[in-house]
Amino acid sequence: MVTPDMILCKDIWKDTGLLLAKGTDNLLHYREKLVLNGIASVYVEDGLSEDIYCEQTVCEETRVKCNEELDDTINKALHTGKIDLEKVDKVISVLVKDIMSAPNMLLNMSDIRCSSARTFKHSIDTTIYAIFIANMLNIGPEEMKIIGTGTLLHDIGKIALDQSILYKKARLTAEEMRHVQEHSIYGYKILKDEGILTNEARTISLLHHERLDGTGYPYGLKNDEIGLYPKIVAVADVYDALTSERCYKAPMTNEKAVGILLEEAEANKLDPDIITSFVDKLAIYPNGTIVLLSDGQPAIVKRQNKGEVRSPVVRIIGFKNNTAYVVRDCDLTEEKNIHIVKADIVMDDLSDEIKRQFA
Repeated sequence: MVTPDMILCKDIWKDTGLLLAKGTDNLLHYREKLVLNGIASVYVEDGLSEDIYCEQTVCEETRVKCNEELDDTINKALHTGKIDLEKVDKVISVLVKDIMSAPNMLLNMSDIRCSSARTFKHSIDTTIYAIFIANMLNIGPEEMKIIGTGTLLHDIGKIALDQSILYKKARLTAEEMRHVQEHSIYGYKILKDEGILTNEARTISLLHHERLDGTGYPYGLKNDEIGLYPKIVAVADVYDALTSERCYKAPMTNEKAVGILLEEAEANKLDPDIITSFVDKLAIYPNGTIVLLSDGQPAIVKRQNKGEVRSPVVRIIGFKNNTAYVVRDCDLTEEKNIHIVKADIVMDDLSDEIKRQFA
């Protein structure tokens, strides 16, 4: 849908650095480059969305730099067996500062998911979620740093696993699964032997796969036996796993992933109070996202409705003579007969009448 008159209104970052800067015009010229770099959508300036603002929970440059720091830390740990705690502290301090600077902001899930696709993306993104949840639970900044540090290194034990099993694309055998599950014990041992982090932070690596009903691992602990910090990280870890692309699966939509979290809470696996605090502050359909409505019309998400994450205010868009125009703004909390059926839409989602406008 990119046209020559569109201007980029948000920087695009990749793990190698800035890919395309805000203010770049003639985006059609860069379309092939963007697609080759895995960029499926961009934020643009146009006459349709002048008063729609897309805020970032953690800026893209921050995430890329944090990813580089963690990448360097883990690689050094692989070769020397030593963890550079100074770099870990640096990453956490930056993330905590960014998240605490905007306490009323909704967490933009699509924004987080667009971050670097390097090996350690999961650790960075899960840490962002965990710190965000801690902030929602009114946990203080020093405790937040403990949670952040433990989360950033929650999968450190995977460096001790057989990497061919860890990154196997086919379904794991029962024996291979048991081997992968040992990463939580390995991680705790690495952190303890190094003598770094508080025991509360180290315990996150050990217990983040435990579940309230005792079905988790490595010890099958239940409810209060697990502790608050691992419970928070369990929610963050599961959500990122669901919404991230893996070698063996495609990413799940925000809407579907939220549904699974709620099911896990209902089944007494993940803490329902933590999930409620998390879900209530998710921007499942972030501002500026193009969505498809139940009546077949495309729309741009204009703003969020507090407590109604599935029903934002949207701006319905029409097309005439190959030109898009604003039909009207629609508050989905008030117009109950209309709802969002899909986000991250592609050309094939649109009606034939609209598609002809781009021919």
